[in-house]
Amino acid sequence: QNLLSGSLPSWLPALADVDYLYLGGNMFNSSIPSGLFEHEYLESLSLEMNFLTGSLPSFGDHSLRELLLHSNRITGTLPSWLADSGYGDGLEL
Repeated sequence: QNLLSGSLPSWLPALADVDYLYLGGNMFNSSIPSGLFEHEYLESLSLEMNFLTGSLPSFGDHSLRELLLHSNRITGTLPSWLADSGYGDGLEL
């Protein structure tokens, strides 16, 4: 938890060899960059407790096992990929 604010950086999907990305408990107020869920090695993504908006981007193959998005302002319907994902460690919307 920090007080980082503004938009999530568009370069986040380009990070190489990142397994865990924890950005929860900040003040980010943008949509989630497309491609972030498709990161080759990313196993855990924590974006909870921000002010993220918009809908969840779609994605195909991924290595995510934990996805934390609760306490944001995400809107729309839940994408079908959530049902097919098999999150072994956790899914918090």
